[in-house]
Amino acid sequence: FFFLMIRRPPRSTQSRSSAASDVYKRQIQESKTYLINAGFEEFVIEDFYDLFMEQITEAEKGKWTIQDLLTMFQDKEKSDSLVLYIRFCTSGYIKTNAILYEAYLDTGSSIDYFCQTEVEPIDRDSDQIQITAIVNYLDIPISIVYLDSNLNKEDVQILKIPEDTPNEKIFVTFLYRPGHYDILYV
Repeated sequence: FFFLMIRRPPRSTQSRSSAASDVYKRQIQESKTYLINAGFEEFVIEDFYDLFMEQITEAEKGKWTIQDLLTMFQDKEKSDSLVLYIRFCTSGYIKTNAILYEAYLDTGSSIDYFCQTEVEPIDRDSDQIQITAIVNYLDIPISIVYLDSNLNKEDVQILKIPEDTPNEKIFVTFLYRPGHYDILYV
């Protein structure tokens, strides 16, 4: 997800309005304050925030090549730091909007516990709760094409987040195969 945000920031897509792009940029710029208000300690997030903002700023200049992106994401420390910051933003959104997500926790755990064990750790897969949260936080509409192992199905299921988003405003489409998401270039 972040790879595509860097490669093709929402502000540069033909289908996104400048107002929507401004929301995205403002969310990123204000994310550190948002996370502090959500209960994160500043000293925990500030280095991740600084690196994240540095990469977003460089991406907006439009000088990134695919090779530059691959090199950045192949640097484990840098890549993990960027992904972790997105996870912090996701966790912060879930915590500050707990009422929207509590009913979907199948383990009966608290929102804080869910975020600590399922959202924030770098080695955990993201599921629909996390995806919905980051999409809502950044205000970047997406679609997800679901593939399953049902051979009798001829049509694929497509989920848009938010549901009423027109096709031309979708920023990215993901292909979901049970247990894994990929960027689907359409």
